[in-house]
Amino acid sequence: MMEKIKQYKWIIIIGLIVFGLYFYWYQWKPHETRKFCGGIANKESHGSIVIFEKFYKRCLNIQGFER
Repeated sequence: MMEKIKQYKWIIIIGLIVFGLYFYWYQWKPHETRKFCGGIANKESHGSIVIFEKFYKRCLNIQGFER
């Protein structure tokens, strides 16, 4: 069993790197961007839902997310 792992060590490492990059780009980055934009919009809206949505959508658009 250890011989197989040693034999495919580089394939396993490359697979983990690809999976990590995929996870970062499609899961972590959008989550953090939406959280950031929500905070900015919340600070600027002063409780108004209409203004919050306007700032939130504008921030997402600036960050590269179309909505």
